[in-house]
Amino acid sequence: MEIFELARQLGEAIKEDERVIRLNRATLAYESDVELLKKISEYNDLSKKLADAFETDGKDSDLVKELGFKLKELYTEIMEIPTMVEFTEAKEAVDKFMEQVNGEVMYTVTGTRPCSESGCNGDCSHCHG
Repeated sequence: MEIFELARQLGEAIKEDERVIRLNRATLAYESDVELLKKISEYNDLSKKLADAFETDGKDSDLVKELGFKLKELYTEIMEIPTMVEFTEAKEAVDKFMEQVNGEVMYTVTGTRPCSESGCNGDCSHCHG
């Protein structure tokens, strides 16, 4: 069997995993949450204003400090919106899952277990450590 056919089959199996299904649902909810998207747009606008103020007024200006404070507040608001919480948690779960899948593939190919949350295997050549 050709390697790319096997990769396609693996992708199809991954697509059926509950973590991926959860992320797909969370992404749809994220993309249709008008209030969340509005806050993210506000955040992006404020971030640009902060960058502009930093460039023109310097990092110690009152405007930069004020915008920085507002940006942190808005970020906290965004991250507390239930849709964003679910999206973030689902994405983190899929990222961890994919890291495990990729680690298993690399182990099969190289014979070396990659580092994981449980610790380092002592061979840092693959992680640039």
